Amino acid sequence: MTSKKFSRQFIMSSVKSNKFEDFQNTLFGNYYVYVHPLLPFKKIDAKNVKILLLGYIIDPHSPHLQDDEILLYICNNTQTVDDVSELLYPLSGRFALFIEINKQLFVFHDPCGFRTVTYTKTDEGLIFGSDEQIINEIITLKKGEKFAEYENSELKKELENWIFAGVSLYERTYKLIPNHYLKTDALIQIRYFPNKKVIKTDDIESIVKKSIGILVGTFSALKHRNYSLACTVTAGRDTRLLMAFLDNSCEDVFYYTMSYRSVVNNHYDIKVPAKILKELGIHHNIFDCTSSPSVDFLSVYMKNSTMAHEELCAICYGMDKYYPKERLNIKGLSSAIPSWRYSSTLIGFSCYEDFVNKVGYYSQLELSFNEKALKQWFDEAKFFQDNFYISLLDLVYWEQRCGSWAAQGQLEWDIVQETYNPHNNRELLYTMLTLHHNYRKKHDNKLYKKIISNKTPILLKFPYDNEKNLIIKLFKTTKRFTKKSLKSLGINVHLIRKIKKVIKK
Repeated sequence: MTSKKFSRQFIMSSVKSNKFEDFQNTLFGNYYVYVHPLLPFKKIDAKNVKILLLGYIIDPHSPHLQDDEILLYICNNTQTVDDVSELLYPLSGRFALFIEINKQLFVFHDPCGFRTVTYTKTDEGLIFGSDEQIINEIITLKKGEKFAEYENSELKKELENWIFAGVSLYERTYKLIPNHYLKTDALIQIRYFPNKKVIKTDDIESIVKKSIGILVGTFSALKHRNYSLACTVTAGRDTRLLMAFLDNSCEDVFYYTMSYRSVVNNHYDIKVPAKILKELGIHHNIFDCTSSPSVDFLSVYMKNSTMAHEELCAICYGMDKYYPKERLNIKGLSSAIPSWRYSSTLIGFSCYEDFVNKVGYYSQLELSFNEKALKQWFDEAKFFQDNFYISLLDLVYWEQRCGSWAAQGQLEWDIVQETYNPHNNRELLYTMLTLHHNYRKKHDNKLYKKIISNKTPILLKFPYDNEKNLIIKLFKTTKRFTKKSLKSLGINVHLIRKIKKVIKK
């Protein structure tokens, strides 16, 4: 049986280790590479370019191409690191890409950073890994002020808490941010996207046509690779969008819904998928994920990653019992990036304070290291806002929310399933983001409705989650507004919580 310890993770070090005897192993330049048995990898060695791929890479425009063919094309067309940036633009997948160009090493990953890359510098050289915990198998990373601040914070008590992209709780340790590559000799991350102006358009038909073309190519590539697919079904928009293509492009898809926390019996995330799949004549699998995890499973789960969430472990434990392990899970998390979730039409920001007041993230910003990280991100990203007309409201969701919160979720659930997001594609996301945000509002996404109507229109007859849950939506909106108002008055929301607890006692 394949070990669940560091499932689908990797580590790469200039120092040899005997801690990974069950892992696949190889050499890449001066590095020893250890790869979990469930994580595929490929190496290509050309004259002046060497590539190590951890994961898989997909070309929607040439769906018949396999990993090694795509890598060889990159090798043959790369002279500088800028060439790599251009060549990755139309590609999808979930991967970490180490590329040596004329003996200089650079590190890239997929558009949303779902194949996480963590790194640290030691006296012996650099160490790369999926997470700090696998790196801790070789050296002991130092816990410092960030670790202590997080451990004692109100943020840690929140249900799916997360910290900003690029940040590690350990000293001298970092994470690769989406749309950046790592220049290893200088140990700096360099932004390479966006690299062209976002020309806004109202031509929804052309955006729909191009988006459909990319997604059809993506699912065709999955079919060419003979992947057996699974898809989680909820009442949300993301899974509806995926089903529109799965129904037309793929056969023998395993559809399932997880029952957990309050998602039981008559919950809309159970009822709506049941109605959809019954109408389509497809079997609906429901997983009972309400049981507490075993001691052993919980122990491995929590040790596999630094930011592991015990509450999510219970759901994952249910998945471990029922999920068909041989299948590639299809998920729609990254389809949320083009969904405009703000009431305001304000696009550009001249100052950091206005930006924070719009995006929120107040729980995260209670931590000083998070505040510093977001400010640094804003200062760098603002140049691209001003020169390439990318909305920071779109970019922050892409790189911070998906690049940290969603990426961490996938890292945790690697223990039970490999997950791929078809929208994890720069060309597709850029195409959708050029459409004026009035056509891609979160709760009335005309772009997604038109795409579904073109592919599988019957899916539009069923209600979405927010349409069945207006009271909860109103409550959440009021809660966000209250937090924002208190913050603007200089009132610490978390301090109020602490005072309330003291009064109750």
